[in-house]
Amino acid sequence: MDTSTAIGRVFFQILGAIAEFEHALMSDRTLQGDRRGQDLRRHRRPSVRRGISVSSSAARSASV
Repeated sequence: MDTSTAIGRVFFQILGAIAEFEHALMSDRTLQGDRRGQDLRRHRRPSVRRGISVSSSAARSASV
């Protein structure tokens, strides 16, 4: 790309503007996705805690 001519400089400017536009679109989409994820997590049922077990002696004393 020859930036010493007017056509070369215009072409370089246009490429830069398109790259900046694409960057702005990606940033907007990322923010929208983050907000949507927060909204979905806010309206979701609380999860059941797994991995908590009752010892066998505690289970026996509870059943008596």
